[in-house]
Amino acid sequence: MDEAGTDIHAQHFALNYLDFKNMAYPRCPAYTVFDETMRKQRPIATNDGWSSHFCLWSKDNLEEIKKGWIKRADTIAELGRQIGVDSKAFEATMNKYNGYCAAGCDPEFDRVPSTLEAIDTPPFYAIATVPALLNTQGGPKRNQHAQVVDVYGNPIKRLYSAGEFGSLFGTFYPGAGNISECVAFGRIAGRNAAAGEGWTEPAATDTK
Repeated sequence: MDEAGTDIHAQHFALNYLDFKNMAYPRCPAYTVFDETMRKQRPIATNDGWSSHFCLWSKDNLEEIKKGWIKRADTIAELGRQIGVDSKAFEATMNKYNGYCAAGCDPEFDRVPSTLEAIDTPPFYAIATVPALLNTQGGPKRNQHAQVVDVYGNPIKRLYSAGEFGSLFGTFYPGAGNISECVAFGRIAGRNAAAGEGWTEPAATDTK
């Protein structure tokens, strides 16, 4: 895939992992592959933003190689064996990609030519890439009154939702839209819940 042209918040990023027909993740994990030239250039992960609270990545990636997070091999075939893929198919894929780099054109994924950097200087490296959740989205469906509805579209009594829980935006992550939805539907849900039908106390049972 063209990871250089993919917005991490975009829906189609997830589509590269999920097989909707079989509802499975045949490409999970995927692998980011690079060579010694790339290893020396810059860290594979960034140290800015929220990620810095979990891990400070080394500038040359060597610490992560020592930890085993990044696999290392002297040949593409050996790297393929380490990550559990067919070595011959892996070599063929890498040769095809390097051919695109030499030609300055990627007819398969239409990568921007400036991102076509050959992976041909050993040793070679691979790091597993998996989708992760940054926030929740979707979930139970709600109507315009903030009522959660069942699978037939009928409101469930006394059950309301606001914000990301039952979000109108579905599988998208629209940034500040989550806050707006909390404010708008929180107000709608609160008003309707307060004006709605109350709980009925169970009748006392005569035990005499």
